[in-house]
Parts: sequence; structure tokens; C-alpha cells
Amino acid sequence: MSASVSALLNNPIFVGLYRLAGEGDPVVTTVGALTGESAQSAEAVSGAAGAGSVLVILDRIDVGEWRFDALLRRTAATGCRVLAVHSTAAEDANLSLLADRLGLVVLGVSDPWQFSVDLRDLLSNSRAVMADAVLRATHAGQRAGGSVENLLSVLLNTFQRSFILLDASGRPLTGADLLSDADRAAAGMLSGRGAPTTVELDSGGS
Repeated sequence: MSASVSALLNNPIFVGLYRLAGEGDPVVTTVGALTGESAQSAEAVSGAAGAGSVLVILDRIDVGEWRFDALLRRTAATGCRVLAVHSTAAEDANLSLLADRLGLVVLGVSDPWQFSVDLRDLLSNSRAVMADAVLRATHAGQRAGGSVENLLSVLLNTFQRSFILLDASGRPLTGADLLSDADRAAAGMLSGRGAPTTVELDSGGS
């Protein structure tokens, strides 16, 4: 199985995942993982990363240090186009320029270990990822109060994603507003579906 960066960013399973630097929407099929120390070795990086892979750095790394710039260059040299690091950093112009020049997308993630495990499961088409999301949503519902608004708030805190309650025609009843008529029409495609369905919206959401 494969997934694009935009699909990963829109997937509620990946809590705390965001684009730190780099343009484009590369598709990934495999996951490689290294510690920050081992990632200083070009041989280790070439063994863990390659075309179609996401390289995940499992421990904290300072994205402002020269060693991180060197890591970006080593990663790009393998043909890998996506690097995920533990970070709460904001976008940085210099980092963005380097990432764009190297053709890399750099993702920030709050828990690299969990991200690497969940991404492996997703790319192997494992049902475990979906089961985990269902359990987390169920537990969120049990914690919520009696109102729909409270439930949506708890889901937001659980998945770090906005949720919208729609009627059968796709009209939003409560929650975040859909951004366009085209989005509303796309959401209306959900009407009558008897199974979980993903609809990509013009606004970039799903």
C-alpha cells in the first residue's frame, strides 16, 4: 500500500503530525527509522532510507543545528523524499529553502516511535490502525458530555483534527464550517453509505 504526504497529514490517526518544511506531495510505501546518533552516519541513512520511503528520526533532534542540515543532505542523497522528526518547531525560512532545494518534505511529529509503528501498519494495510482509531473514538465518546458539541470538542482534543456533523444531504449541522459549495457537494456523496468512506475536499481536507 502507498500513501501521499497530504493523505498522512489528513489522517486522524497521526496525532501531532504537521508539515515543517518542503513543498510537494510525494508518495511513500515504506518506513525506515534511526536514532539521531545513528543518523549521523551516511551508511546508516542509506541503509534505512531510499526512494519511496519515510525516514523517521526516533529521538529529539535540533532542527537548527548544522548537523540537521547534513542529515537533510544525506537523506536526499538516498532518493528518500520524506523525513519525519520529533519537533514542535515552527516553520523556518532557511530550513524551507534547503528542503525545497533538496526536494525533501520534512514532517514534524510529537511521537516519532508511535508514528513509525502506525505508519508501518498503515502501509502494510493492517486493520490494527483502523481498530485503534475506532477504540480511541469510542473512548472519546464515553468521556464526552451529553451534547454533540461536547463530543466534537473531545474528538478534536483526541485526534487533533476538526470534526463536522453532517445530515444525509451533506449539510453541516454543527462543528467546523465546510469552506465551499464544492466541499458541501463532495460531503453529500457520503449520503447512504453503509461503510466508512473518505471524500477528498477542494479545501484540502477529507
